[in-house]
Amino acid sequence: MKDRLIEIETMYADEFLEKHGLEIEVIERDTVDTEYTGMRYYAHIKGAVEIKTGGMLVGAVGNGNSPEQAVHNCIKKISEQLLVVNAYTENRLEIQAPRLMFDGGKHVRGESSVA
Repeated sequence: MKDRLIEIETMYADEFLEKHGLEIEVIERDTVDTEYTGMRYYAHIKGAVEIKTGGMLVGAVGNGNSPEQAVHNCIKKISEQLLVVNAYTENRLEIQAPRLMFDGGKHVRGESSVA
């Protein structure tokens, strides 16, 4: 039997986000969420973007002790997933994400809810 090489599409997360006009937003929690995540920051794709898994849509949020860790975890969650933008509108768009590589995040916008 001859070995088969299956090529998996990979892309830097920044390139993928830019190609589709998406941006990751990082938010600092007022207090560390010790009951649920234990993490200070969370990151998500700005706007109405969810992951389609089976017949359900779920949020794509990454948590972390630093903004970079939260972004990295968000990218890991969306990697190789079917993303749905504006699911409940006429402008619904489904985007298949390739395997994403984290490169530091130029398409990241940070906000802090801490005064």
